[in-house]
Amino acid sequence: MDSEGVLWYICISVYICIYCIFVSDILYLL
Repeated sequence: MDSEGVLWYICISVYICIYCIFVSDILYLL
């Protein structure tokens, strides 16, 4: 794996984590 591929993988993983937390917060508030 090249460094750019790893960087994209990390960015996407972090984005998914934040998105999941965001969605769970909204569902909790409902």
